[in-house]
Amino acid sequence: MIPKMAQSSHIFTPLLEALKEQRGKGRNDYPIHALWEALISQLGGASVPVSCIEKPPASTCTRFLNALLKQEPLLQTLLYDAIQRYQNLHAHFGSTLLLVTFKHRSDRMHFLLDGHSLLPLAQCEIPHPIEAAYHLLEKIAAFSLSKGHPKRYLIADASFDDAALLSHIWDRYRIRPIIPLQSANKEAPKNRPSLYLAKNCYATAQGDIFCPHRLAMVYAGFEEKRQALKYRCIYAHYNSPCPQPHVCPVQQAIRIPLKTDRRLFTPLPRTCNQWARQYERLQMATQFIAYYQNFLQRFCHYGKRKKELLWMIDQCFRFDKSTGVKVVTTCDQSQSQSRPD
Repeated sequence: MIPKMAQSSHIFTPLLEALKEQRGKGRNDYPIHALWEALISQLGGASVPVSCIEKPPASTCTRFLNALLKQEPLLQTLLYDAIQRYQNLHAHFGSTLLLVTFKHRSDRMHFLLDGHSLLPLAQCEIPHPIEAAYHLLEKIAAFSLSKGHPKRYLIADASFDDAALLSHIWDRYRIRPIIPLQSANKEAPKNRPSLYLAKNCYATAQGDIFCPHRLAMVYAGFEEKRQALKYRCIYAHYNSPCPQPHVCPVQQAIRIPLKTDRRLFTPLPRTCNQWARQYERLQMATQFIAYYQNFLQRFCHYGKRKKELLWMIDQCFRFDKSTGVKVVTTCDQSQSQSRPD
């Protein structure tokens, strides 16, 4: 479930100090903390009721957003620190990644989400999905997400079905890709040989493995050292006597190296039940898509850079809220400083 917006906390203290230093001396009709409270009230994180916040003039808000744009590198650093803090508190953070696409008019935005919390790790606006996947994976490489986790997954739809991308995900990051085949493979006739393998076995266009007697073979695991999938004879797997033990060349099992076909054979086969259970996680991304669509509707009158800035602030709030850190509002900070001893 997507966490609700939190109030301004200590993570934004360096940003507010930088804004005060940037303003310098002079007129202070609208202090930084007042403008900040007005801004986060639009994002849904106000520390007081919105009706109690004095709304600054539109020209003042515009100048404040322009000042925030100059602090964009600092804001990116704060977001990176918030992600690192969340990662230190949650061992499974990043063990399952969701790669989703949001289409808005003629634009395409690609997001890489944590599969447990639905918090975004990276995003890009690249039209081609394959190029976007490479770019997003490079962006999260610095986080070292759950590298000690025994099994990591990246789940995406069929638009990311590409042999080079599938091999890149596993060979470089040791992440198991959960990406279905495109419709051309799904519509192919079942049980028809598409690729012949060792011992007269063959694979269909959907990835099913059959023995020479046209019996489906049972998936028996992935051998990482050999980089191969193991399939067993259905009779040997269930300890049943084979009707033709002297004729069948398979006997017990066969191994299929991934390099046989990097698009058809992945570390977790598409035909096993575990693959289907993992792929169901992609349905959770609809919550995030609805959240982002609502964000765009609320700030449709802003330009592209300012929307990206507000989205970055929104993500800092969400990561900080999810860590469970004690929240202190800027309004409370200013009141405590002005309170007499």
